[in-house]
Amino acid sequence: MSDRVCNPFAYQDFYRGAHEVTDLLASSDDIDGIKDATRRLLLTLYIPQLLRHIQILNDGPYLLRGILRRFAIEQM
Repeated sequence: MSDRVCNPFAYQDFYRGAHEVTDLLASSDDIDGIKDATRRLLLTLYIPQLLRHIQILNDGPYLLRGILRRFAIEQM
């Protein structure tokens, strides 16, 4: 399965999102609209996704160790 199918936010245009947030901040008092546009922008950025992948890789050995221990206990 393609990454584009698995993660629809990964390849979106974050420049368009940045312009949308900037335009809303300059011309609108709609707080909910600004929040939604900002949330969408953050979902399209690569840094939060990269940080989450690094967290998963960092925690992986600990998670695997716990899974293996639990599996060993259940097999006894």
